[in-house]
Amino acid sequence: LASWETHTTSHADWNLAVQYFEGYFNGWKRMCLNSNPSSGCQADGKWCKDLLTGESGICLPGWKHSGDLSQEIGTGAAPDGDEDAIVAMILAIKAFEGKEKPNWYDELRKWTDASCTSV
Repeated sequence: LASWETHTTSHADWNLAVQYFEGYFNGWKRMCLNSNPSSGCQADGKWCKDLLTGESGICLPGWKHSGDLSQEIGTGAAPDGDEDAIVAMILAIKAFEGKEKPNWYDELRKWTDASCTSV
């Protein structure tokens, strides 16, 4: 998405990139929501909320999840992966500047901020 700064949103590849990113973002949310809050650094576990389901959870997931993202199978921190995901979310937010925003854009902004500032 970040490479599209000078492109228009009418380009077919832009729509595909947005679709793929939405999938990655949904995967990040699922991993966070499936993670055990007592195993991470966010003991209250109520920082991030899925606007579609209303489910709340931590904003930085455990380090390992099943292939279908249905369960956490390794607890603890993975700061390198967290940093990669957060940078991707920031780049996506920047990529949408001056373009039509998808219906999940505000949720992306909230999760990005909460992930960046989680303690």
